[in-house]
This record gives sequence, C-alpha cells and structure tokens, in this order.
Amino acid sequence: MRFVVPFVLLSATAAVASTPAPEVQGGEYVAVIWGGGKDAEAAKASVAKWESERELLAQALVLAEGFPKTVSSGSVPGLNPGFEVVLLGFCRSDEAAVQRRLLKAYHPFIYERPVTQSVSACPKWKEAGGERVLQEPAMLKVGAGGVTLTRIVSQLKPPVSLGDGRVVLWLDVVARDATGKYLGKVSMEDEHSPTGMGMEGCDTTLEPSRKTAFVVTRRCTYAVGAACNFLPSDTTRTVVKWDGQKLVEEDKVIEKRELNYDKDCAE
Repeated sequence: MRFVVPFVLLSATAAVASTPAPEVQGGEYVAVIWGGGKDAEAAKASVAKWESERELLAQALVLAEGFPKTVSSGSVPGLNPGFEVVLLGFCRSDEAAVQRRLLKAYHPFIYERPVTQSVSACPKWKEAGGERVLQEPAMLKVGAGGVTLTRIVSQLKPPVSLGDGRVVLWLDVVARDATGKYLGKVSMEDEHSPTGMGMEGCDTTLEPSRKTAFVVTRRCTYAVGAACNFLPSDTTRTVVKWDGQKLVEEDKVIEKRELNYDKDCAE
C-alpha cells in the first residue's frame, strides 16, 4: 500500500481549516480540554457528547485512568475560573504530540491550555507497537448547510527492525455540521504485505479531490491456494461525498485481473 499524499493536495483541500492556536513552549504542561460550560448541566451535556463520539478513536487511543474528568476550572492553576470543564488529560507540552493531533483531527473543537501541573495523565496508544504517523488532515466544506468533511489518514509506524515492507493504513472521512455536530464517518482500513509471489492486500492512493468529494483508488491483490503465474487483483476508485443527508461511497471497478486456474496455475 502506498502512502501517497501529494503536497499540493493538502494545501488545496484544506478549505475550512481554522487558524491554529499558538504552540505551548516546551517544558510546560497543557490541559487537553474536550468542552464544558458555565455550569454542571453544560458539562454533563459535554460528557454525553464524548460518550457519543468516543468510538471514533477507540481502536487507536486510550485516555489515562479517571478521564474524561469534569472539574471546576478554578481548581486547575492556569485555567480561567468560573467554568465547569471536561478534561481528556494533562500532558507535557512535548508529550504525545501525534496522539493529541489525532484527537484534534477527529474532534476539531478540542483545545489545550497551559497549566501548572506536576503529573502527566496523557492519552496513549491503545496497544504496544500501535504508534501511528499522521498526515495533515484535509477538509472540504460542502452544501449550503455548512457541512464539513475531514479526511484523516494515519499509518502504522513500523519498528526500525521490521523492514519487511508491511504497511497498515487507516483512512476516515468524518462529517460534521456547522455547529460541530458529528454526522457520520466512512472508514477504510488497509494492509499491504509482501508474500513469496509479491505484495498482497490493498495499495491505497489518494487522488486529487473534487470540489465536494474525496477520491481514493485502491488496488487489492489476493492470495490463492495454488502456485500461479500471478495473483488476482482489482482496482476500485471510491468517491466519498455528502448527498445532502449523509455520507455516501460510490465505488467503480476500473480494472480486474482474474485467474484461469487451468491456464495460470499448476496442479
């Protein structure tokens, strides 16, 4: 699987990206804040929103024990008092950078504030060896209702000693309305691994995006239980778009290579 993201594509599709907050200087701690409000009811609604969206990253990340946690902002040195905030953790400013970026890619309303803190309680990868490389998310604003589609692509970071060419990639397109409400997700998870007859699995390429849709081409090669001259494969182009009510996938097979076992495989 090629992890192909043309640089021109990233700049061209980031149509509704907001101005990033200033980076916190190294050595400080930050509070990773999900949301909250002026009172306990607002915080309760924010926790309910977390519960409705936590599955978006449940296979990749875990929060520290006890989080999410609702606290009075005045109890955390560095936060403005007078609010009930829902925290996802405390991190050193140079800690878990990719995990924090991944959280914000899926949940763009998450923000961070410098705080005085002595103990880290930072989101971590769910599994040992589960570290990922994250590409810059790409965004499209579609339709008249302010719906935003965000394409998030991450790749398993293999150990330096692995060196076998195996690639695992996750591609999600997440839809939200103008208020940030989660509307749905389209997911693709692909693995491309070497075999004695060549690469097996799906090789994913990101194509130049259309004005209101993301386009992906996947070439999948399949194992066979016989000695054959080649592996069967197919190539599919998938368009992910908003149809006015929901996310939809439109697949078109553009190439298919099938085996004739009598001609192409040994008995």
